[in-house]
Order: sequence, then C-alpha cells, then structure tokens
Amino acid sequence: MLQQAGHWQQILQVLRYFQQHPNSGLYLRQLDIAGVDTKFIELHRGLLSEMLDIVLPEDAVNSDATGVKGFNRRYGLKDEPALIRFRLLDARQSLHGMSDLSVPADQFAELNLPASTIFITENKINGLAFPQMADALVIFGLGYGVERLKECDWLKNKKIIYWGDIDTHGFCILNQLRKAFPRASSLLMDKHTL
Repeated sequence: MLQQAGHWQQILQVLRYFQQHPNSGLYLRQLDIAGVDTKFIELHRGLLSEMLDIVLPEDAVNSDATGVKGFNRRYGLKDEPALIRFRLLDARQSLHGMSDLSVPADQFAELNLPASTIFITENKINGLAFPQMADALVIFGLGYGVERLKECDWLKNKKIIYWGDIDTHGFCILNQLRKAFPRASSLLMDKHTL
C-alpha cells in the first residue's frame, strides 16, 4: 500500500469497477473507469490480480487463467483474437485480388480453402518469401501457435508440409503439429540440410 500510495484511488476505482461489472466481456481498453486509463491497469496487473482475487466472488474469477497473459480471461474480459496469417500461393485462388490475409483463428477454422497443399512455416519471413505455387497456400509466423490449427478440420484432408528451424523448438513445433495432423511432413529439416 505504501509503494502504491500515489495510485491508491485508481486502484480502488478499478476494484470497484470489477465488483460492479463482473465478467463484463469487454476488451481491457474498453473499460470506462473514471480517473483510470487502461494503461494503468496493464501496468498494475500483478497487484490488481492479487486484490481482485480477494474482493471478487469465486464465480467472477476464472481460476484456470493465470499470470499476466491470463489476466483478461481470469477476470471476464475479452482477449484480442488470435490471428492466423496466410498467403494464397496460387494467384487463381486469390480472394478478390487479395493473397496475404490474417483472420481470427475461429474464422480460419471455418474456411475451406481450395488449395490441396498447405505449407506451414515457423517464421514470418519464410512465409512472406515463399514462392508462388499452383494449388497451395502457406500459413506462417505461428511458432508454437500451430496449436490453433487443430480446430481446422478442413486441413485434415490436405497435404501438410512444415518448415521450421532446425533446432529443438522447430522439432517441438513439428511434433505439436503432428499431434493434430499425423501425416504432416517436414521440409528442409533433415540431416542433409543441416
């Protein structure tokens, strides 16, 4: 309390807001708290978490969400949607002339794009530099976020080729991808390339 004495009124305002609006379903930057800007909440999430856990009823706290990254889910706020970025490598399959797109993961799961070959790259630049190719697309820059693809049933009947770094992370991501898509193969991740 002594360390935060200069901010105590804002802290109390935030606590009151969450008590009056549990599980609001708003984005953090949407919160309208008199005298408190949203950057204040972002900067004080650790302290606010400790206090919110005390002042909120049990049903207003999602105990499965933890840490700074889990703050929004823990206290009933919306998270920014996870995006999946992809490039349509076949110009004939572009969407109204667009070939480089980012869409929320849940919307991507509902797509059923016509490409028969799906390349997935760990890194963004690899995806951006990927050459044009008939009947193919590349999903890129997800890293460990490849887990988001497991909900994409339409990918199960596609030829999936993963290109990651030749390091422990690259192979862990490939393993994670193969849990959802066991037939996924790898590209440039072999002894010869190394």
